[in-house]
Formats: sequence, C-alpha cells, structure tokens
Amino acid sequence: MKRFLLALLASGSLLAADAQTLLPVRDSIGKLTISVDPRMELLGTVQLLAGYEYMSSRTPYSDSVKTYFSTLINSDAVKYAQKLYTQIDKIGYDGLTWRMLIYSYPPELKSVLPCPEILKESASIERELRRYRKTLKRFAKEPCFIDFWIKNESYYRQLVDWCKSNLGNVDIAGQLDSYCNMKQKSYDIIMNPLFGNLNWGYRLPDPAGGMHIYALLSIPQNADIKPGNNQLGMQEMLFHEFGHSFVNPFVELYPDLIAQGSNRFEPIRRQMFNQGCEEWKACVIEHIVRAVVIRLIDKVHGPEAAENLIKNEEQRYFGYIRPLVAELREYEVLRDSTGITFADYVPELLQVFNEAELYKPCFQGPANAVFTAAELVYVYPTVGDAAPEVAEYVRRIADWINSRSRENNPLRVIADSVALKMSLDNYNIVCYGTVESNLLLAKYRSKLPFRVEPGAIIADRRYDDLGVRLIACVPNPENPELGMAVYTAIDERRIIDINNVFHGPDDFCIFTDCDHILSRGYFEKWGTEWCFPQPKPSAD
Repeated sequence: MKRFLLALLASGSLLAADAQTLLPVRDSIGKLTISVDPRMELLGTVQLLAGYEYMSSRTPYSDSVKTYFSTLINSDAVKYAQKLYTQIDKIGYDGLTWRMLIYSYPPELKSVLPCPEILKESASIERELRRYRKTLKRFAKEPCFIDFWIKNESYYRQLVDWCKSNLGNVDIAGQLDSYCNMKQKSYDIIMNPLFGNLNWGYRLPDPAGGMHIYALLSIPQNADIKPGNNQLGMQEMLFHEFGHSFVNPFVELYPDLIAQGSNRFEPIRRQMFNQGCEEWKACVIEHIVRAVVIRLIDKVHGPEAAENLIKNEEQRYFGYIRPLVAELREYEVLRDSTGITFADYVPELLQVFNEAELYKPCFQGPANAVFTAAELVYVYPTVGDAAPEVAEYVRRIADWINSRSRENNPLRVIADSVALKMSLDNYNIVCYGTVESNLLLAKYRSKLPFRVEPGAIIADRRYDDLGVRLIACVPNPENPELGMAVYTAIDERRIIDINNVFHGPDDFCIFTDCDHILSRGYFEKWGTEWCFPQPKPSAD
C-alpha cells in the first residue's frame, strides 16, 4: 500500500481531491526536488501565445503548444499578457515568473505566500498583476489545458529524469549547505521547456521559518525533444542559480561597501550591461556568485576544471574573479577553524573590489567583435606585386559594408604606410595582406599568434599548401581593449575574395576555400597572450 501511494504522489497527472488541481511531475534527492511545474507551464504557454521575446520557438514542444492552444490565441490571458509586455522593463520576466511561486497550483492560483518586498510594484501595476492572475486562472480551467498537461506527462517525466541523471553523484544541496555553513529549508529545481535560454534563482521564506530556494532552468532541446547530457554544465548552472540565494541577500546588506568600489564599474560597464548587469551592485553579485561556483567545481571536479572556469569568466570580463577566488580560499580556512558562515564573510569579499588592482579589460574576440566597433579602420598593403589588386579588393569590401550598415559612420580605408604614422589606439583594425606585404602586420608580427614563412603558415600546425588562407582576430597591439582582424595567406593573391568563406563566430578560421575548412576555433588566452589550442593527448 505504501508503495502504491508513493507512485501516486510521483504522478504529474494526479489531481487533488477537487479533481481540478494539477500537481507537478517531480522526483526528490534528499531535500532537493526536481520538477516540471504546472504553474510555470501555464505562464509559459500564455507568454508564448502572446509573442513574448526569448520564449522557446521552433522546438517540437513549443510547436505543439502553439498548435494545441491556437483557439485560445485571443483569450483574456493572452491579451492581458500582451498588455503587460509593454511594462516588462518595470516588472521583468523574472518578476512575472517569481510571482507564480507564491500561488497555489492551477487552476486556483491562490496567494499562499506573502509577496516578497523585492517583487512589489506600484499600486497601479499591482492591480494589473492581480487582474492578470485572474485571467491565468480562467485559462487554466480550460479543459484543453488540463488535457495537454496529462497528455505530456511522459515528456515531463523525461525532463525530470534527464535532470536527475545530469546531477551524477553530486549532492548539490549538501555541497552548498556545507560550503556556506548555512542550511536552506529546501532546494527546488523547476524545469522550464518554454522559457528559451532563461535561467533564474529565487528564494521564498517558509511561514514556519527557513528559506526555500529555487533554480528555474531552461531546457536545451534537439529535434527529437531529447536534451543533451552535460553533467559539469548542469552542476555549474545549479550551483550558480542556487548560489544567488546565498549571495544576494547578504551582499545587499552592505550598500556603503558596495559603493566604495563603484569606480571599478566604468571600464567594464558596456560589457557587463550586455550580460544583464546594468548597475555596479549586480556586477558585484555576479562576480561573487561565479567565484563561489568556481570553488565548488574545484571541490567536485578538481583544479583543472576550476581553472577553465576562471579563464572563461575572465574572457567574459569578470576581471575580479581571481582575487575573489583567492579570498574565498581564506574564508574556507576560517570556516573550518572557527565556524564562520559565508554571510559573516561577505564584507571581506566586498573589500576585494576596493583593494584589487583596477581591471582593464582586454579584447576577447571572436572575430565578429572587431566589426561592431564605432571606430573601424581597414588597412591595405602597399608592398609586393599584388598589393594594388588587394588594395582595390579591400576598397570594394569597405564600400559594400558602408553602403549597407555604416552610412552614418563609415569605416576608414587607409594604406599601411599611413597606418604606421597614425595612433590606432581608438580603433578596431582590419588588416589585409601577408606579414611581408602589409607594413602594419610586419611591425606587429611578434604579437601575432601565428607565423607566415616562405611557403608555409605556422598556426595550430604547419600548413604547406600554397592555397592556404587564414582569418584571425587578436587584441589591437596599441590598445588591448580593442581588437584587430587579420586576413592573410601564404600567397598574397589568395587574399582577393578571402571574405567569401563563412567566418566571424570563431577566433580563427584556416581554409583553402569555402568548401575546405582546415581548422577553426578559439585561441587559448592569458590577457594579451594568445595561442592556438594545443591538441589533447590521445587516450592511448
């Protein structure tokens, strides 16, 4: 009998005693729960039908949602969602999602927990959100919503099982409790197959005391609806999203300490803004969360995995990550010897931003990043028999770009001899030519991660085919915060039409023609020192 009841509780199609309430499809590991939640699927369905940006599209599941609920495209819930979208900058995608957690399961959606202060909006928006909840409730009572949930139970179970398998043998909750020397009441992973690439970490107080923390995860899907496996990536993501519930509330207790380091924001403001950190406090929180993740990954997977994460964060302009990781090592010693908690140590972590050397970000690639600059200069060669033809080719490329995307701020086209006399520290540079034919490339040859010798290019390996060409990006030698793209070849005549190969998302591309790519990828980077990735030793 006990086994039968447990089986019923695990079922996502289980309805409560009123034969209406939908409960999650879930599984548990200790105090960690993994689920697909009908509240989130309700919200996701309505937002998808309302045309919200960032929602999943062209996946088998999202396509099935659109088809199944096509008759409800003009429902009150969808119309109200479209109305709220005009105020999404105030409410936030995360604000709408977080609110679902304070409601009971559909279709009732009663407020069962108090709304956290951080979510409260103006009186007028609060009224709008209460009306929105009523429309969601009516949508959830539609027979087709209940039917769709039941019909997709096996898919939801598949997602829960996938998540569980990607946890491996790592006790996520235990690792976080132990590392921070602080215990949360529960950990909840909610899988969201409709929320594009958005992941969130939330926390809600329990009425009886303690804190419930949540990680809402998007689902990578392929054409077979089956997510790929990546244990390290899943564990890193969960440490990150759950980590916000340990970091955010305690960092926010020290606004004065945060403000002391605010001058550190300006050099990375643009790069941080592009990653969702619009203010210095958010940047500080993200730094600390990521540093904690690195220390946890070090403990679970070892120092090599941790160092790879550090490099990855540095490439994303989290420039204070290394001193924070070092400070966390000091915290770990004190925690083990004195019992100090992570919350107690937060002021010391905040001091890192005031005491560390000012971070000046270096260009990190990829090649496409060179072309996004406001100030862009193209440099053509003047040495060698083919130089006039290459120069004409470069002018044609520049004219084509200017006519289509830079009419208000055209890029400059100059000869290498002119470039040598200019200060180029405010420009992203695009250089065409061989190291011998382009005087600017010749000047900075020692700073390039490749060599061009008579009859060969030396890159990730030696290329002797005279038809080989190379496109690569590196930091601007005169200002490493900016970038330089190089279009070169063994034979200078092969530079004509070099742009005809698909390139840009990577740091480098080595090829003979568009149908014969010999190598492409990303450089290994240590500040301005870049080199080609080294081949990994074979298992033999």
